[in-house]
Amino acid sequence: MAYNQIRNQSYSACEPCSLREVYEAGLQHDPERWVTTTQDAVAVLREAGYTMMGTAGETVGGEAAAAMLTDVWDMVDVRCATCGEQFRRSVVHVLASSWRGGDHCPHLDWAGLVRQHTEYFAAHGLARNFDGYAKLTQPVPAVCLGCGTERKVSLSALAQNASPCPRCAEAVDPDLPHLVYLIHFAELELTKVGITNTEGRRHDRIKAHLARGGSLIETVIVPNREAALTVERHVLDQMSGYRQGATARHLPQGGWTETWHDSAPGVALSEVVQSLSQSNAPGFDRLERLESFFAHEPITVEEAAGFVTIEEVAVDDDVVHVIGLSAPREEVLREVRRRRMHHQTSDRKPSQG
Repeated sequence: MAYNQIRNQSYSACEPCSLREVYEAGLQHDPERWVTTTQDAVAVLREAGYTMMGTAGETVGGEAAAAMLTDVWDMVDVRCATCGEQFRRSVVHVLASSWRGGDHCPHLDWAGLVRQHTEYFAAHGLARNFDGYAKLTQPVPAVCLGCGTERKVSLSALAQNASPCPRCAEAVDPDLPHLVYLIHFAELELTKVGITNTEGRRHDRIKAHLARGGSLIETVIVPNREAALTVERHVLDQMSGYRQGATARHLPQGGWTETWHDSAPGVALSEVVQSLSQSNAPGFDRLERLESFFAHEPITVEEAAGFVTIEEVAVDDDVVHVIGLSAPREEVLREVRRRRMHHQTSDRKPSQG
């Protein structure tokens, strides 16, 4: 150790002793902030954007990572999830830092943060039209890469699932079927639930997660966006005791607020959907509500005529005409109801002149 490393410093020349002293002082000053177990220390390092490394340079997580710490304040080999640099770090460095942005890597600078924010906007289909660093809550100019629409939006708003482009979002029908998915990120030891519509999109959220190292576990299709949100909330409520660790740095493509740790029990989306459907949970009860609308005045032949399709099917030497609907029953009833309500509204308007 060089003399200038300890000259005029208040801490001991022995780094482990210095870290222990800072840790013990932190416990006395702010016990809720400072961790008390090695498992907590591993979680804090992960939340700060670090991956713990073994002696051979391999990634270590879970109980194996906790076992590497004899004491909470021990130094360990880590890799920064943002810049990829490897160095030694202690949970004390993270907890003692005055930086509140969740970024404690000494190798990162403002330019790195600007690049990170730009990549995050691009992952949401936006070109960040702003030079320099902005706070997470500060709206900045951006341009939609799909339609060219200009808008202002903050990174925190995107992180909270704000529509990247209002114009493009208007083209997504919330009444159309939506897809709920589970994706596992092995290196981060996290599982994520998410939703997306089933139409072709300029920004495919699932592909964005797979490009960042995710593995698709399961997908289910539900009748509408409301049902998809119901499934997502139900799963997150089930995992409420295990939702920890992920930040924007772990999932720059978004969606880190819908994640939980691998120590949680498994979840089957198909079983969740079946249960919610049987209980007529929000979004799954739409067909029942639509049918109740027609209980006293059933849909007429004239109203249904526009949705009837006739298909010719060859059966042996005969041709059979199969009559069906051109759209799902819920969509047909919803459109007929809309037309009826439109006519009722038109009839109530006062005549001109």
